[in-house]
Amino acid sequence: MYNLDMMKEYWFHDRYMGKVSFLKNLFVFIFYLLLSVLFFGYPVLSHISTYYIGGGVDPTQYIWSFEWVKYCLFHFKNPFYTNFMWAPHGFDLTGSTAVFGAAFLSLPLTILLGPVASYNIVMILLPALAAFSMFILLKHIVTTTRFFPAILGGYIFGFSSYMINQMSSHMHLVLVFIIPLMGYLFLLKIENRITNLKFISLFTVMLIFQFLFSLEIFATFTFFGFISLVIFHLIYNKIYYKKKPNNNNVNDIIINDIINNTNNANNANKSKDNYEDDDKNKDLKLRMAKTLKSTVLSYIIAGVVLSPYLYLFFIQGRFNVVHFAPADFSSNLLNFFIPSKYTMLGGKFFTFLSDKFDARDYVFDQDAYLGLPFIGILIFYFYKNRFKPFVKALMYSLLTIVVFSIGPTLHIYKYSIMPMPYKPFIVVPLIKHALPARFMLYAFFTLGIIVALFLNEQSKNSFKNKKLNAKLNAIKYASVLLGILFILPPLSFSGRYTNPNLPAFFVNNTSNNYKKFIKKGSNILIIPFGYNGLSLYYQAIDGMYYKTAGGYLGDTPSYFSKYAIVHTFYHAEPIPYSKMELAYFLYKHNVKDVILVPPVNKYYFRLFGKIKINKNLYKSGVYVYPVSLAAISKYKALNVKITKPILKAYYFSLLLKGAVKLVKENIQNLNIKNIKLSPEFLEKHGYIPNFFGVSKNINGSGFAKYYTAQDSWIGPFPLNGKYDKITDGIANLNSGLAAGGHIGSDVKSHIDANNGIGIGIGIGIGGSYKNLRLIFKKYAKYAKKIYFPYPSRYEGSKTGNGLLLMVFSIKNLESIAFKK
Repeated sequence: MYNLDMMKEYWFHDRYMGKVSFLKNLFVFIFYLLLSVLFFGYPVLSHISTYYIGGGVDPTQYIWSFEWVKYCLFHFKNPFYTNFMWAPHGFDLTGSTAVFGAAFLSLPLTILLGPVASYNIVMILLPALAAFSMFILLKHIVTTTRFFPAILGGYIFGFSSYMINQMSSHMHLVLVFIIPLMGYLFLLKIENRITNLKFISLFTVMLIFQFLFSLEIFATFTFFGFISLVIFHLIYNKIYYKKKPNNNNVNDIIINDIINNTNNANNANKSKDNYEDDDKNKDLKLRMAKTLKSTVLSYIIAGVVLSPYLYLFFIQGRFNVVHFAPADFSSNLLNFFIPSKYTMLGGKFFTFLSDKFDARDYVFDQDAYLGLPFIGILIFYFYKNRFKPFVKALMYSLLTIVVFSIGPTLHIYKYSIMPMPYKPFIVVPLIKHALPARFMLYAFFTLGIIVALFLNEQSKNSFKNKKLNAKLNAIKYASVLLGILFILPPLSFSGRYTNPNLPAFFVNNTSNNYKKFIKKGSNILIIPFGYNGLSLYYQAIDGMYYKTAGGYLGDTPSYFSKYAIVHTFYHAEPIPYSKMELAYFLYKHNVKDVILVPPVNKYYFRLFGKIKINKNLYKSGVYVYPVSLAAISKYKALNVKITKPILKAYYFSLLLKGAVKLVKENIQNLNIKNIKLSPEFLEKHGYIPNFFGVSKNINGSGFAKYYTAQDSWIGPFPLNGKYDKITDGIANLNSGLAAGGHIGSDVKSHIDANNGIGIGIGIGIGGSYKNLRLIFKKYAKYAKKIYFPYPSRYEGSKTGNGLLLMVFSIKNLESIAFKK
């Protein structure tokens, strides 16, 4: 009877404590959620079905994804491929930023409230979920009874500079709440608090959803997870404990090492060479090995489940992955100390510096800001506990993350300084597509752990002077709160939300809406085009009523970019034979209507006025151009033999004009020391139009990296001899490291030795002789050397197919520059 009463007492106690713990956890989540609403939700909540969180057009990709997954569910479509954008060809979504996992989990919200409201609600939830999942991990690591160290550590992860910046546009990069949960699950498995079957099941599900949330985060999590495990293994294998853990329970062998900093820190210095292995250490290694095997098995099972997706990705989707230059999207060294404009303290004041951090001024990739208080805490904590194996492993992991986030080249302010250790990794599959600045996600993950340990160390100290102890604790918490203050976002900033100013034409409950003018399922062209406009947004709120001959979920596919008129859609730049090119495009893509959404460049009215299509109608805030396919059918067999040579000559002339302008502005007395012959540099500084797309090849090496999306080439080339490394080095900083800097000494000496005459500028474009004949006729007389098809020297033949490369001397380019 006595034992039964005790069992009842323990049972009621456990239930009571469980409820208390649940309520505390709920309170913490609500606290995080309220902060997220304050930082990101207001004033979107009052316009939740029209406004959207984030700036620009990037968020429309995720809004469209939410509606697309719902559409696929009700119409039994394959969600990984769509023919509703870039129609009629369609588009493989497996290499895009479509957030399939989030869209699937949010289906009830999307069905009830629509894609815009569903997107907004999820975006508000994401920082709170990231902070809360980190809180769960830290509560386990630090202590199960004290909440404040874990609460603050969770905040640092969920509301870090990384999260605040990426909340301005990139949902797929803030879907990170699973990462701390996977860490929590990993620890439970090592401690034998979860069965192998349960671990594999849960970890596999988490891997699958993280993969479907974001390919980039999945790849970088795997990459840095592997590196961290290697670091921990090396440290724990070489040095284990200076003293055996006080707790005899082997389940807590790592946890003791984490939290027993105060008791062991002084003893560590006295006996730093007296490490010893014991049975517990061997058991830990065995458990770690079993956990790693289970983790690998989870990856294998996840791969099998995702095999249809992976098949599509490697067949086609990988070609739709957007390629950016890692050097352009890396952490600037100053950004660790100087905030971006999305920071309350100093954000606006330091814009004169932060605006120069990124080559393309993408503020949402200035993720490295830690702030001086947190940098001070890291230095203090690492130094004080430098002999602790767990802390040492954390330190090396954090240093690796920070160094890799700097990218392949060290940038200070707007200057490129030297190569960095990450440079070899820019060719590693999957990782090569990740942008180094975004690695700071894992730096803030580590910072959250360190801060929780830092606070917990003081809260568990055993000083006899309680007043002094209280003061030290107060200083600890004050320093952490000061660090949080340093990274707080402003309560109002541009890019926080977007009002799309939705025309009544796209609203379902208006009289003159799209249904009156557009036939369901027909293909339409919307201007502004692609990433310049909101076509994905309109299509999503209209329930996929129509298809679009355009889109924005990655790069423009090659089967669209090959049409010269597409670049006119993007940039409102006239091209030769624009009337024929436009008519040919509209006919080939079966475009039934063209919609101009003001404000648009006036050139578009002239462009579409060239074709005798039905009279444009200004309806409900847009201009509708119904296309008469019968009227333009005469262009269905457009004579490419006429237009193609003109277009090839047009693109070649643009490159040549850019080279001439560069020479004219930089050459004095044939001195080419200041020339930076990088295609990326030429495009960035306006020497050639930005539709050439040169940046997609910046990660190439040697000759290949000077190609552009127009099957053209521009770069340095020797006037005597063949293309070599010295030639390649002229275009890059410090003998071939990054575009836009100072010329290396070996290149400089090579130039000086040739008096600036040994190196010319090569300009090329691909095609058959028939399509390139106008270039030969017009520009061959200025060239020092001609290759066709490259690398063969041109001997006068009127046949052939390949790259035409003309090499111009600096002197000849100068003469061209002064011709009228």
